[in-house]
Amino acid sequence: DSMALAILAEQTVSLAVSGKAAAAVVRSGEVVAVARVADAEGAAPARPTFDSTSVALKLGDVVALSADANSIDDSASAWLDPTRPLLRLQCVDMHKSEIWSDLKSDNPHPSWAQTIFNEYGTHKEKL
Repeated sequence: DSMALAILAEQTVSLAVSGKAAAAVVRSGEVVAVARVADAEGAAPARPTFDSTSVALKLGDVVALSADANSIDDSASAWLDPTRPLLRLQCVDMHKSEIWSDLKSDNPHPSWAQTIFNEYGTHKEKL
């Protein structure tokens, strides 16, 4: 069995693969990271194993995952080829409305105003 996994935490992507799967990060037309178990000819090793890598992402980076490492080499053009059956994710700039918004007239309910919230729940005290 093969598996390719990409996990995003903050601006870092971690890639993990097993079997004949492979994953890569392409930046500005260059492959900057590859996770691959199969050798250059696509043959998987005799014993089950996995490979992994982590990369700090930058705007424009493409993360590509393939279930079949036999069908792809480690060139950027292969990872970006739209005719290949790959899952591709691209790091793009977020629109400002996705990360913040202006204050509006719909203020919180008066019972919430100046209430202290923390990881232990709410306090009855007011500031």
